[in-house]
Amino acid sequence: MKENPDIPALYWKDKEYSYRDLIGMIEEWEAYLKNKNIATGSICGVAGEFSPKTCSLFFALMKNKSIIVPFTKEIKSEIPSYIKIAEIQWIFQFDSKDEWILEKICTYTENELIKSFKEREHAGLIVFSSGSTGKPKGILHDCEKVLNKFTKQRKGWRTVLFLMMDHFGGFNTFLSTFAYLGVGICIDERTPENICKNIEKSKATLLPTTPTFLNLLIASKC
Repeated sequence: MKENPDIPALYWKDKEYSYRDLIGMIEEWEAYLKNKNIATGSICGVAGEFSPKTCSLFFALMKNKSIIVPFTKEIKSEIPSYIKIAEIQWIFQFDSKDEWILEKICTYTENELIKSFKEREHAGLIVFSSGSTGKPKGILHDCEKVLNKFTKQRKGWRTVLFLMMDHFGGFNTFLSTFAYLGVGICIDERTPENICKNIEKSKATLLPTTPTFLNLLIASKC
């Protein structure tokens, strides 16, 4: 990032941000985490959508070797139960204007897997999926192992961050976009009309999506 500070990094609400801007936001978050004594290994929830502040916070938390638990508005009613399962200690909550609040949650880590993971001092990611019984299951990923996939430099794309950040596919797309010095195009609504509008205005070159949405896109004729 630092070698190419003036190339575009993010597009959000009709505005483009450079890698210099992104680095500055990451550094601001790092200072804030230090000021709040959010220590290495802290389990931090992030509720919102991809945006300049959430994207930069993810990088700051990874540099802090924290364990990240992303949430979106689609699972708002389930967040309290997920907080207990993931043993979240802090949660950052963002609104549609990218404004945020931080809440401290007093929990004690009892999960043996999380305890052993913390001892390695690696950044982590917890995402939830429904098991065969319908009960949510938290899956812990090692961010450093995920990032190792992107060590070989490739062409960066202007990528629509369509897939949800609380799914591994969405977070993986987020990491790959910036690893290859691409542009992350942040969206607020996943309707065919809004996606088409953002693709045109941001000059997007890549849309990682699902077969279901592609069918909606074709049917909409937008």
